[in-house]
Amino acid sequence: MKKIHRNCLLFIAGVIPLLFACGHSIKKSEHPNYPSVTVNPSTEGILRLDETYAKILRQLVDEINRDDTRQNKNLELEGLRKKYAYLMAGETDFEKQEKAIFYIQEAILIAASVKVDNELSPQSYETLYKLVTFFGLETNPQLLTASVIPVLANPSTDVRTMTREVQNLIESQQGLDKYAAYKSHIGLCRMNGKEMPDALINSMILRNPKDGIQTMTEVMTPYIPRHEERSLKWAAHLTSLYLWRKQNEFIKGDSEQLDSQKQLAQISNSEFWWARLYIAEILRRNPELLTPELVKALQADTNDYVKAAVASWTKDKKETP
Repeated sequence: MKKIHRNCLLFIAGVIPLLFACGHSIKKSEHPNYPSVTVNPSTEGILRLDETYAKILRQLVDEINRDDTRQNKNLELEGLRKKYAYLMAGETDFEKQEKAIFYIQEAILIAASVKVDNELSPQSYETLYKLVTFFGLETNPQLLTASVIPVLANPSTDVRTMTREVQNLIESQQGLDKYAAYKSHIGLCRMNGKEMPDALINSMILRNPKDGIQTMTEVMTPYIPRHEERSLKWAAHLTSLYLWRKQNEFIKGDSEQLDSQKQLAQISNSEFWWARLYIAEILRRNPELLTPELVKALQADTNDYVKAAVASWTKDKKETP
């Protein structure tokens, strides 16, 4: 029976994973049966589950974190799983997907509140993992992607830290192309004319500039001029080659560095903010590539994400995105 409920939820979570997070927050007007949602000021903008589901989630947290050896603990956990599945059975597919997304966001919020001496602890990460895996949601990277997008820019450092843990979970399932789930999501948003998930794109570039620029160039290839695509790919290739040579101590002379700087300068006026963000993050990590031309171009940039990246050049420390 446990397996049946788990598989049922997995099916539910995969039915319509891209209806929710193509770059926008869900609004009540988008669906007539939107659940009762409140915003708790202490959560700094996290959307909340309606009270029925929130109560189950609170009970679940109490059970999984209770340090005891009660023989009936597993029965109580199974009871919560069945109760959740029973409630889900009465929902439409849209509502099932919606609640699964809110559930993951709530799990992130709860995990961020589990602290020792006012700091995140190993129990914080354990709580997040247990909550996400309890219903098998960890095996649906598209659902997880849709869930984290509205939370990526949360003002709370702890919430963002827990959100990055969910991103790690997503990326660990993707094999060599760890941004595959993001690529699929962004590609469908672009193809369907939906608002692009800028917070996700920003996170991708800052987490891994090489994979981020490669993913975005592949997604945008059908929509951009051929010369623009080639310029982006060539700049990224030469820069990656230079960085690999530097890391492995194969640098001889300054030709590779000059080639990289030249190509970065050529794309510094790209119409795509994520290309300019790539340059800013590369320069932050490799200040030897800074040139007056690149500094001038990027310091004049009007995009908020690029401006934040440029501002980070002057900081001694920068939070990992």
